Amino acid sequence: MPSAVVVNPCDASRPAGPDTVDDICLGMELKFLLLGLPRSEMAGLSYEHFAGDIPTGGRDVYQKQAYSAMARVIERVSSMEKLSGTSASPIQPRAVSRNDIADAGLKERDYWPSHWIVKKANSVEHTKEDPRPDLRRTNGIAVPVEVNSPKLAWRDLYAPLLVSKVLSRVKTMPTYVNHTCDVHVHVGRCDGVAFTLATLKKLATIFWLAEPVLRSVRNPHSPNFNNDYTWGFDQRRYSRLALALDKRSPPTDNVLIGEEILMRVRSSPGVHVHREERGDWHKFMDGTGTAAFQNEALRAIWQTASARELGLLLSGTQREHRRLGFNFSAFGGEDERARTNPRTVEFRILEGTLQEDLVLGWLKICGKLVELATKGRQARFCDVVQYLVAKQPAYEELRKNAEAAVFRQPERQGRSKWPSRDALFVDFMETIDVDPASYKPFQEKIRREYGSV
Repeated sequence: MPSAVVVNPCDASRPAGPDTVDDICLGMELKFLLLGLPRSEMAGLSYEHFAGDIPTGGRDVYQKQAYSAMARVIERVSSMEKLSGTSASPIQPRAVSRNDIADAGLKERDYWPSHWIVKKANSVEHTKEDPRPDLRRTNGIAVPVEVNSPKLAWRDLYAPLLVSKVLSRVKTMPTYVNHTCDVHVHVGRCDGVAFTLATLKKLATIFWLAEPVLRSVRNPHSPNFNNDYTWGFDQRRYSRLALALDKRSPPTDNVLIGEEILMRVRSSPGVHVHREERGDWHKFMDGTGTAAFQNEALRAIWQTASARELGLLLSGTQREHRRLGFNFSAFGGEDERARTNPRTVEFRILEGTLQEDLVLGWLKICGKLVELATKGRQARFCDVVQYLVAKQPAYEELRKNAEAAVFRQPERQGRSKWPSRDALFVDFMETIDVDPASYKPFQEKIRREYGSV
């Protein structure tokens, strides 16, 4: 599996053929707080308590120590594993800190196929409402941590076991998750080659239609529900496509891709013209029906002529809106980060958690969504698009009720003709063949946080 065997390096010059289920690879980012480095992990290190501010210049030193310690813990077999007998498993995670990688004169990409990488989580903050580190057992310094998985092949049956082991070992440390933390999932190909344009358009279609129900996994009462702390805003509100559709494009944006694509859509032949004149839509979307063709946003997605056009169309105009909840910015290439990072699509919707059933369930949901866009799933893809188009009125109600929940307005009991939020979520999960063990933790989360809204 990718976490134990080094896969072939990316050959960007090799043309990618149709993307298959076997090509799918996932990568996960877990962001959380370490509430102090335990004494047991400080052998050979200078030891000093800090109940208040860390001396100037000392923070980087203590953070570096913490990241190296966390990498050691991820590699170490825990006492619980020894008692349960799972320590003999050949599937054991390997980990390294970003600082140790740099000290060795290497780069993170050298470890992507094989290691969990521990580093600073730039967006994570230790707030005044959070628990304080235990001065009796730690050095008293709260550290923002990000743990990035190696490449996880979607078809690898051992990948969930590996993730489970890492989560259990991380939680042997004094960790804490608050509203500034997130779980991000990247999806791409195991060989590092970018998805084909057709695959990206299929993903964009599914994500656009399903966004309201998928964002139901976010807590509406969290200070970060609207992504004020961690960027991952709504695509249907902040992307250039959304802005152009609503005629809200700011005059300061020099990229006019939204307006240009809509001009193509509005000047293109209608649904009743000869099929050969309808390009990609005819090849991949004809089976979705007339209702899908009448959705201007979907036609705009399928009018894009390149991955770069699609990436720009589905990204926002402002820096904080560049990487939305479904992040295509790696294909737009608007900044250095986008130009140098792997060509992946990123899910930035799920809030921070170290709860195993939520993390593993979200990986399953992400993988099942991407499966729909791969070779051999064309009929299934069209069926799901038809399903989602039919659900749009109900999903619009979800969006309105989410806003009501944020502002704690009275519940709209007895006034909706649509099923409850959690029922709509479960129905979609079953439609895309997500198993109950993966979606039920989210069903319970939605019920708990939204009630009947």
